[in-house]
Amino acid sequence: MKKYLIIALFLLIGINAKSQNQGTNLYLVISPNEPLVVKNVYKYVGNDITNPCMYGCTVIKRIDGGYYIAYPLYYGTDLKLEPKQGAIVQTINISQIASLYPTARTAAQLDTDMQPAIDYDYTHGVNPWVSARTYGDMQTVKYLHSFDKIFVIEHLPNGTAKVVECEITNSWE
Repeated sequence: MKKYLIIALFLLIGINAKSQNQGTNLYLVISPNEPLVVKNVYKYVGNDITNPCMYGCTVIKRIDGGYYIAYPLYYGTDLKLEPKQGAIVQTINISQIASLYPTARTAAQLDTDMQPAIDYDYTHGVNPWVSARTYGDMQTVKYLHSFDKIFVIEHLPNGTAKVVECEITNSWE
């Protein structure tokens, strides 16, 4: 009986530890079927409110194999991701994405999640070219570094998806 209690305790601890770590990775979805969300980013690019600057929120695969999130996430500084050296690339059926990666986000969802950090950096005049190297007060960088790993889930034409571990490689990293 004591043996079964110990096994049950280890199972309970293991299940609890797994559920606590589910939010530690960031999963971004690239799908050609994802609708393009357009938003006015006038204040992040230095325009007046009467001079709108419309920008699409989408994730694009670059020719060199990296990824680019196309909108001024950091009020003018774009997010670039590169496949991590030596990372294992996993291929799954597209139908499995929701069950395997329930927290996966599109670029537009990531923008919504990060909007408070983006606004904080903008309203506090954080210089992304200076303070980001040391992370300083830049809330957007802190948000991304709050995740253990960043993965891109790229939809492929054959009904599968490629899951790639990436790292941030743009100029402020």
